[in-house]
Order: sequence, then structure tokens, then C-alpha cells
Amino acid sequence: CWSSMTSSAGSEIDHATANLLSRDFEVTSKFFTKLGFEQDWRDDGWMILKRDSMILEFFPHPDLNPAESWFSCCLRLDDVAAFYSVCLDAGVPEQCWGHPRAQPPQQEDGGLLIGALIDPDGTLIRLIKTDCRAGLQGHQKSTSALIVSGVTSQWTAFDPLGEPVPTTA
Repeated sequence: CWSSMTSSAGSEIDHATANLLSRDFEVTSKFFTKLGFEQDWRDDGWMILKRDSMILEFFPHPDLNPAESWFSCCLRLDDVAAFYSVCLDAGVPEQCWGHPRAQPPQQEDGGLLIGALIDPDGTLIRLIKTDCRAGLQGHQKSTSALIVSGVTSQWTAFDPLGEPVPTTA
């Protein structure tokens, strides 16, 4: 049975988890295991991976085309640079195209530190420093955001709050 999140008092706490697509549970599990996740639950229709307090849930989608994927989630991390290093050490290439791939964390104008990981299924996983949110008060959207996803000639950039900002290539 899969584990639940608990408070310091030992009671279960409310939480949300990302529900993502996987073309092949075995490939997805191996990829995320290299990043420190452990398989917490798996059957033919669902898989749950966990790393500390982070939980990713997957459902099968064997016909997914990674180049056309628009699925995403955010990992809020105390140490973005350390997790990014784990990605590189696991063999995820630092590049602008293909999947999987990683793009290094950057400090945005609004104070947000954000990097990106694209999994083998083309899912965008934003790597966001947890304590940057306080620096976003009075923030205005910035188009100097990290470019993380490209489909044909259309790029998608993300502002410091993780909202898509369409731009042209």
C-alpha cells in the first residue's frame, strides 16, 4: 500500500500530487529512480513515485508523443542547485532540445530561482526554490524567463510564477 503524508504530530495532512503521463511505467520508474525517487505503488493503471515529501503519480498513456506534450508540474525545492546536480549526475543532458533534458536554474528578475527538467515523456518539471515566493510581492510578469519547451517554431517561456508566456522563435 502507498504511504501517505503525515504531520509532525503523526496525523495525515491534506496535500496535492501531480498526476502525469507515462508511455511506459518501467522507463519512467528507472528515470526517476536515478533522481532519488522510490516506487511507492504500482499496478497496471497507476504508479506513485516518492522522494522525501515529493510525490509524483503517473497513469499510462502509451500513445503520447513527447514532442507534443504540454504536461507539467513544479517541484518546490529547498536546494534547487543540489537537485539539479543530481539530474546531471544521473546522466540527464543539459541541452535545449530532446527528452530527457535539463536546463540550469536561473535567478529571475522577480527573485524566483527556477530550473527545468524534461522527463522522457516530454513532461516539463519546473525546479523552483521554495523560499523565493516572498520576493515576488509586487512582481510583474517577465519575458526574460527560462525557455523550457519548444513545439515546432513556437517557444514557450515561463514567467517567475511559472505561467506560460508565448514567444516566437
